[in-house]
Amino acid sequence: MLEISPEALPVISSTLQAAHMSLTTVTQGASVIAMPMTPATDHVSQEIVAAFAAFHPRFFTDTNQGLSYLLAGAQVLVPVSESYQAGDASGGQQVSSVSLA
Repeated sequence: MLEISPEALPVISSTLQAAHMSLTTVTQGASVIAMPMTPATDHVSQEIVAAFAAFHPRFFTDTNQGLSYLLAGAQVLVPVSESYQAGDASGGQQVSSVSLA
């Protein structure tokens, strides 16, 4: 059985939004310092930079997409909570108006 506590959904939403803000700040800063720089002029060092430079945009693109999903999920919890409570209230009125006789 699924049990919903609609009053907890806005709290969860704000927690997720705070996590999103923190993670976004960290990844923005990390993106700049994660860009590889050549440690030396030898062939191996050059290849390392090329390999990591190719990986860098994919990693942060995927990370940013994940962060946008996190924010979208957090933002929908408050309307879901309100809808759930309204539906619960109207459903309760409907059930209480049914005659058992």
